[in-house]
Amino acid sequence: MTKQTSEPLSSSDAQLLLQHIEELAHIGTWEVHLKTQEIYWSQGVFNILGYDPQSFVLNINTANSVIHPEDQERANTFFTEALSKDQPYEIQKRLIAKDGSTKHILSKGIITKDASGHPLKVLGIFQDITESVEAQIASNQQENRLNAIIRSEPDCVKVMSVESTLLDMNPAGLKMIEATVPLSALLHKSLNHLIHPDDQEICKALHEQALAGQEGKACFRLIGMQGTERYVECKSVPLRNEKNEIYAVLSLTRDITEKTQLEKEIAHSEKRFRALVENSTDAVAIIQTDGFPSYASPSITHVLGYTEEEILQVTLSDIVHPYDIEAVGAKMDEAIQTPGVPIPGHTSRVLHKDGSWRWLEATLTNLIDDPAVNGIVDNFRDLTKAKELQTLLDNASQLAGVGGWELDLTSQTYQWSPVTCDIYEVKHDFKPTFERALDFYKEDHRAQLRQYIDLITHENQTFDFESLISTARGNSRWIRTIGRGESLNGKCVRIFGSIQDIHDRKILKLALEQKIQELAVSNQELEQFAYIASHDLQEPLRMIDSFLSLLEKRYAHQLDYKAKQYIHFATDGARRMRQVILALLDFSRVGKAQDKLSLFPLSEVVKETLYFKGQLIQEKQAVIEYTDLPTLRSYRASIQQILQNLIENALKYSKAEQQP
Repeated sequence: MTKQTSEPLSSSDAQLLLQHIEELAHIGTWEVHLKTQEIYWSQGVFNILGYDPQSFVLNINTANSVIHPEDQERANTFFTEALSKDQPYEIQKRLIAKDGSTKHILSKGIITKDASGHPLKVLGIFQDITESVEAQIASNQQENRLNAIIRSEPDCVKVMSVESTLLDMNPAGLKMIEATVPLSALLHKSLNHLIHPDDQEICKALHEQALAGQEGKACFRLIGMQGTERYVECKSVPLRNEKNEIYAVLSLTRDITEKTQLEKEIAHSEKRFRALVENSTDAVAIIQTDGFPSYASPSITHVLGYTEEEILQVTLSDIVHPYDIEAVGAKMDEAIQTPGVPIPGHTSRVLHKDGSWRWLEATLTNLIDDPAVNGIVDNFRDLTKAKELQTLLDNASQLAGVGGWELDLTSQTYQWSPVTCDIYEVKHDFKPTFERALDFYKEDHRAQLRQYIDLITHENQTFDFESLISTARGNSRWIRTIGRGESLNGKCVRIFGSIQDIHDRKILKLALEQKIQELAVSNQELEQFAYIASHDLQEPLRMIDSFLSLLEKRYAHQLDYKAKQYIHFATDGARRMRQVILALLDFSRVGKAQDKLSLFPLSEVVKETLYFKGQLIQEKQAVIEYTDLPTLRSYRASIQQILQNLIENALKYSKAEQQP
């Protein structure tokens, strides 16, 4: 028998299988790279939302934009907490599909880490649970309607005798009092023991009011036979016979426990909301159409320094900066024209009580038609520090010589920032066009910029290049141009970037490159000279050594000891001179490929150095000691040069009156 094994799926088959699974299960996978903030969606996610992956530009902003506005803050908070607490991410939220429909999504994610334990990315899935959620919502609505109907009818109908004993009660009433016995066992008996002890006088007064011929209503607490405490609302009317005599009392009792608890929760929530508003760093004011505020939260003191009473005595025109009053008035008019629609993001300068101007960011909402508000709600915060930081940033851009530019391909408009205008030496109101901007570039750089713009337009590539321009005043200037594109539905609609003045740096760089090139040529010439000089100097030394050796050999029997010693000194000096020449040649090649690592005793290098400097050592009567020097693996010529320099400098710069 042969054992059959299944072939592993190819990448394309695996991808197709994943797509089928996502379609059947209504799921999609996603990834968030924490370092680069890049986002990935599988085809399943695009299917859920109805977008085409080729035309949807996926990034942090677009991914956040499809989240339902009411769920965005909660979703971002959950994600941040999952990262900070190093725990799985799970949330149910709503997404807005391309056709505007709402998708209920169960999103789950886990954090992956590198070998050092640092978070790399978050991997997760989207599961479309819209059908089940909508079914649950429909079920809840049906249940709420049924409960509403039940609550609209009396839950308990009972008839009490003049003596306050039970004559009759419907099944709903029996349930309300948690009857543990049949109705017959309760007839002609008092139910006062089911009334909360603290509320019995209320029930007694209600019963007596009905016996007096008056309708009455009261709320009290019931304690059921199984111990359950309920808040109830009871309406009582007298029952009369044919003689118009009151013979019993009819009571309709409704369970208001949930309502009472809800009222308590609302009161608690209102108290908590008021505490948040009154203690928030943001401020809230209600502005009337005449410009006077009718309400200001206590935090107005923190933002603008005024008390609640003081701010109610001023109008917008009293505290808004004269340069901003027109824009603020326009925003107020816009709010009046669009009731109930928040108008966010407006900034203006407002006078602080201490006399300084504060930048405020406000959101206006027209709730004039709401009787509880009857005004325009102005929610605002202090942005002064942020504005100051922005000013510092602008100043830093000015100092760094970095400006911005933008080319709108749809409207064919071109814009420069003030710093860019300064770089091109044009006025700040200069209205550039793309063709006029190209005229500032040198011919070869002009063609290069056109090529870069085409690459961005058709292939969505970024560019970063240095070029030479001629400013409006005729000055040549090196600049650095950076650009990137922005696409909509797969088409590039905007190109933007920065312009930086790098003229001084570029000139220094070019000068340095020229010096380096000249130095390289000089070094090559010096190396050639050293090689030729060392070669030419070796030949006379070889002749001296050769003839002295012949002299010693041929006339050895005629020479005395002193003559032989002189010949030895001469030949030894010639050989050492040759070593000096070779060392000079090696030194000229230090750092080149010819300079190889070798193993040598450092003591030998020291001895050679002392020999070469023997005359200077003798003149200075210097004492040089060395012991236990190591064997090195290094560049011998470099080490020898170092020792020669050290010893020579020590001898040269020693004090005359001291023996070195």
